[in-house]
Amino acid sequence: MAKPDVILTHDPHDYHPDHRAVSRLLFDASFLSGVPHVETAHAAHPGVPALYYYDVLTGVGFNPTEYVDIGETFKLKHKMLSCHESQIGWLMDHDGIDVLDLMTVMARSRGVQCGVAYAEGFRPEMGWGRVRPYRVLP
Repeated sequence: MAKPDVILTHDPHDYHPDHRAVSRLLFDASFLSGVPHVETAHAAHPGVPALYYYDVLTGVGFNPTEYVDIGETFKLKHKMLSCHESQIGWLMDHDGIDVLDLMTVMARSRGVQCGVAYAEGFRPEMGWGRVRPYRVLP
């Protein structure tokens, strides 16, 4: 059984209903995984993992409080996203969005905000049991 220290998930206010549902499921499941009165095949998780929300597609309405420098891995991220052909084609056909270009613009924009070439923005869930007195993200 996985016992994560931190969970990264979609923002609860993401544009896509599936993303919002995943966000809620991870919030609920990660909390309940530590409740010993919930009987499962596995022992309860030792505490509530930190939960971080990552940036939304265009950054609209998302105010990151933490940034991760992705300068060294940006080319790999671009290469990996370029393999996601169904999303690349669908977003272009449906919304006229070049998602590879958008990813570059967003990473560069978040990088400008924190003084590096490329960055990703995150914000922690500040609910009870999730706040940490130390930095969790690299």
